[in-house]
Amino acid sequence: MLYQKYRPQKFNDLVGQDYIKEILLNAVRLHKISHAYLFSGPRGTGKTTTARLLAKALNCLSPKSDGEPCNKCLNCEAIKIGKHMDLIEIDAASNTGIDDIRELRSKIMLATSQGRYKVYIIDEVHMLSKAAFNGLLKTLEEPPANVIFILATTEPYDVPETILSRCQRFDFKPLDVTELTHLVSKVARQEKIKIDKEVAQLIAIYSQGSSRDALSFLEQINSLRKPITLEKAKRVLGVIDFGSLVHIFDALIAKDKLVFELIKTELAKGYSVSNLINGLLKYLEDLIFIKNVGVPVSPTTKELVAKIKKQSDQISNADLTRIFNLLIEARYLARDLDPENLPLEITILKYIGKEPNLNNLEQERPDSSHSAQAEKIVLEEKKEKSKITSTIKQDFDENDLEKNVKLDKKISNFKINEADFDENWQKVIVELKKFNHSIATFLNKANARFHKGKILVEVPFGLYQKILTQPKNNQKIHKVVHSIFHKPLGLEIYLKDSKGAEAIKKAFGI
Repeated sequence: MLYQKYRPQKFNDLVGQDYIKEILLNAVRLHKISHAYLFSGPRGTGKTTTARLLAKALNCLSPKSDGEPCNKCLNCEAIKIGKHMDLIEIDAASNTGIDDIRELRSKIMLATSQGRYKVYIIDEVHMLSKAAFNGLLKTLEEPPANVIFILATTEPYDVPETILSRCQRFDFKPLDVTELTHLVSKVARQEKIKIDKEVAQLIAIYSQGSSRDALSFLEQINSLRKPITLEKAKRVLGVIDFGSLVHIFDALIAKDKLVFELIKTELAKGYSVSNLINGLLKYLEDLIFIKNVGVPVSPTTKELVAKIKKQSDQISNADLTRIFNLLIEARYLARDLDPENLPLEITILKYIGKEPNLNNLEQERPDSSHSAQAEKIVLEEKKEKSKITSTIKQDFDENDLEKNVKLDKKISNFKINEADFDENWQKVIVELKKFNHSIATFLNKANARFHKGKILVEVPFGLYQKILTQPKNNQKIHKVVHSIFHKPLGLEIYLKDSKGAEAIKKAFGI
């Protein structure tokens, strides 16, 4: 793998993050090391790499005058190949519980084996359970002098303030297009991969600030038959041509049915619905920025900027917001429906003012060959929405809630302390992540508690509630809860500060 082969082995090899490199090198050189660091930022921006470099610099037997490791001594070589006994890396996503932290605390007082410092790197630290965080807190407060903690996370706001306050925090920024283009071109030269500057720039744009993704894309494109052209690279990356996106948005803004033919043409080229929607969202971002700021987010030509500027004058911010919401909805629904392009088509119908009419769907759809299937899908969606509405109404009706509190005695008498519940709930989230990443994320951001035989899940947004209460998703959540808690516990998912929330809290006496 190219991203592993070209992983930086010294601070000066890191791409971007200049102020972080300077501070850490000075700290090593002046022997002013903190006992705990928090590295936060998007994936692929160098958090784990920097943590390993810091561990290497601290344990190097012959460090250079500027603090850089020598990369020649036994300690440097051992850290490079991942076999240094005093560098312990923990994946918090799969070691979330208090037992894992207790094991860490039991070993932390042991003397170092090879180097001066014992360095613990805890990756995705935000995935730790509440009980595990509490266990880690005591260790962070009073660690041995020769122990350094480096916590890495993509979601720093999920890390408790008590932990944050005991760490030196460094925020890693996404790499800009210029930095990534230079990196891709440099690695391509060293690997003798012949690519044009336009291909390197395309890879940089679609890596979204991640050096790891950029080098993975380069390796993928290198498998193409030579020569590697821009068109071939676009096909591999699933990139929709900007010219096609311009035409699609021209038709959308004009609310012209021609947009259906344009969508059909792009899908016929072999692009997936997901790629097409992502391309539309990327273009939409440039459209929003040009309209409101005057400059695009993505590097592009003056001619294209002029075209987008013309479009931005013809559409309101309210319509741009509506298009965004509809595209997000279509992307979510496309994962579970067959044909997957139908949600996108329905989305376009909604925007151009042609809501699906079950009595006359054949006439309204540009491609009548799908009308019978579309009618069937829409009818099924209406039934599902009716079922969801009925379920939510029942859940939120105060009288029914009070009746539902009278659970089976065996379940209602089930007791679990807060720490054990938090730990099991994190296991539920980790297990659900294998089924659907979005569901796991929504539940992770919710406030969950156990009360009177039920798990009460308070979500901050209506979209979360809508998705989590969909029959397919709700059934899966119940199944996982049962398997983790070993009890068929009840589950109430309600929106924070809503009438339903008030009814639930009153019914359960909370």
